[in-house]
Amino acid sequence: MRLTKSAFLLGSQCRKMHWLHFHGATHGVIPNPLSTAAQFLVDQGRKVGQLAQQRFPAGVNLVETVGFDLGRRARETTRLIADGADVLFEAVFEYHGAVCAVDILTRDGDGWRVHEVKAGTRVREHHVLDAAFQYWVLAGCGLDIEDVLITHIDNGYSRHGDLDLNQLFIDESVLDQVLGMQDELGVTVANLQEVLGSATVPETEIGIQCMSPHDCPFVSQCWSHIPERSVFELTRGGRKRWDLYREGIVKLRDIPDQFPLTPGQKIQVQAEKTGRTRIDRPAIRCFLNSLVYPIAHIDFETTNEVVPPYCKMIPYQQLPFQHSIHSQACENGDIDHHEFLADAKIDPREPFVRSLLGALKGAETVLVYNKAFEDTRLRELQHHFPELHDEIQAVRDRLVDLMIPFQRRWYYTPEMHGSYSIKAVLPALVPELSYSDLAVSNGASASAAFVSLRDETDPERAEQVRGELLTYCTLDTWSMTKLLGKLREVSRP
Repeated sequence: MRLTKSAFLLGSQCRKMHWLHFHGATHGVIPNPLSTAAQFLVDQGRKVGQLAQQRFPAGVNLVETVGFDLGRRARETTRLIADGADVLFEAVFEYHGAVCAVDILTRDGDGWRVHEVKAGTRVREHHVLDAAFQYWVLAGCGLDIEDVLITHIDNGYSRHGDLDLNQLFIDESVLDQVLGMQDELGVTVANLQEVLGSATVPETEIGIQCMSPHDCPFVSQCWSHIPERSVFELTRGGRKRWDLYREGIVKLRDIPDQFPLTPGQKIQVQAEKTGRTRIDRPAIRCFLNSLVYPIAHIDFETTNEVVPPYCKMIPYQQLPFQHSIHSQACENGDIDHHEFLADAKIDPREPFVRSLLGALKGAETVLVYNKAFEDTRLRELQHHFPELHDEIQAVRDRLVDLMIPFQRRWYYTPEMHGSYSIKAVLPALVPELSYSDLAVSNGASASAAFVSLRDETDPERAEQVRGELLTYCTLDTWSMTKLLGKLREVSRP
């Protein structure tokens, strides 16, 4: 059985995941489908790979010439190298049952340079492991490897006009690290091939490897014995969660009273043990008294693409494209709604900010959930539109964070599962409102949906997606009005 590079990386993270990836289906174990966020990252990575290839216009892409079959690509790779090709994309090599496809292979005198393309902004440990596997296979095939490079994104690049691919990418040599790993690689490859050949799944305890460096798609299988409200829900639990689990403590309510916890963690565990909601009425009243009407509840949606789509943007910069505003002139007054969703085919920043400023005129309090996010976006817009600096600053000066009462545990109930995210707080306090039935149900799916509109040619589909985006963002700010009402309700003696 061939050990591909992806299989090698799976096995290096977890032997059980490695085995289930190949044999799970025959045993009724199906991996969880990719989330919208994960698929978006995959699509972004594919785009980055294509852009990296454009730096070598003379390159031959073996997927385009012979297709995806590894055997055919390996034979074509051998032929092209013998014929003197200088640049190959997706070239395939096989050695002792291990096979890899090289993102970009360039001739360097009598030797070769391996380029492994990554969409991240720095070299990570698993990137080096990936490159080391490729070196082991290629060296085994007799290639003279002069250098091994991780080609990644330069987060200091700022776009001005057309993309400058030589500025967008950094080629960082990892040859020394790769050479230091070669003695162990043959043993690891043989071990993973043996795992694949086994008829039984390896016994592997759950651990950090379940989510690092990547989330395992078989978590629902391996974590089926973990109940709701387990120690893994301990807020900001970090290593404490694993310490408790390894001591045989699985449920939050079973955490011993003497176990060291932060004040916030103690509130969570105590609420779990007693089943009672904690309400700090004086603190909540103080927060409510700081709010001045008219109040505008606002929420932004953004996308953060690897490749900056517009000028004066850097990789992964947040690009606001949508906002929702629910406004109320007085405590018991009517609630008005304003919404904006940009045209996906143009730079959304100017229409976004001008719509926002117009809608917020007259608001004394601008209520957000997680102030740091919206405030940072506004600061970035100030930098981009200096002529609007003072108007934007006036909005920033009026921002108040509705998350504070929940973050500081002035209102906490076990149904929040240790989280103060609005996605956790809302169903706990206002169960009649839910994101679960929405086609767009979180920020990641909203980002992916908006980006998809750039290339959408079907007007009906585009209108459907826009409607889904508007529904989602509207629910965010409508939920805020309900949470504020709930705080007012519980603050009364």
